[in-house]
Amino acid sequence: MTKTEEYKSSVISLVNLSRSYNEKIGIYQEHFINENFTFSVRLDNNTAIKISRTLAQDYEKLPSILTEEDLIEIAGSLWEI
Repeated sequence: MTKTEEYKSSVISLVNLSRSYNEKIGIYQEHFINENFTFSVRLDNNTAIKISRTLAQDYEKLPSILTEEDLIEIAGSLWEI
């Protein structure tokens, strides 16, 4: 994985929005792009979530494309690190 700043504002927004679907989601610390071109987002409580690079890119251009299903998927990707 490679640390990146790509679409950082979108990633932070998506983390914050997804927290309403999973209260265990912590505060954004940094994010990485992995071999599948998905963002792995490290959070402050020793957890991480995955966010689609495509979703972050699209959300940055047109926030209205975000669906509840997108947020549920992000919230469900939480894992301990």
